[in-house]
Amino acid sequence: MAAGVTSRVRLMTSILIAPIRNAGVLATQAATIDSLSNGRLTLGLAVGGREDDYLAGLAPYRNRGKRFDEMLMHMRRIWAGDTFTDDSNPSGPAPIQPGAGLTIGSGAAR
Repeated sequence: MAAGVTSRVRLMTSILIAPIRNAGVLATQAATIDSLSNGRLTLGLAVGGREDDYLAGLAPYRNRGKRFDEMLMHMRRIWAGDTFTDDSNPSGPAPIQPGAGLTIGSGAAR
């Protein structure tokens, strides 16, 4: 809704824990918001360091970094217009800005 009633305000997510989500759905959702906002989305993604987030998301905590890398590659393919179906339709809209304004978050373990 913010994208529809504004023309200059940037839209930004908090840092989303990517490996507890479906890469294709996340890429399509981000590209849709980026397109609707005319390229004003900043999408924040991270691996996440709390195991309880993964338990709540019904996702495995182990190998989350490797899965995150694979997700990023898959998402970039979707944003580039690669097809994943037999009918050769793109998996979703292309974002206005390359990578849907992707920002990667990180932190150090204590």
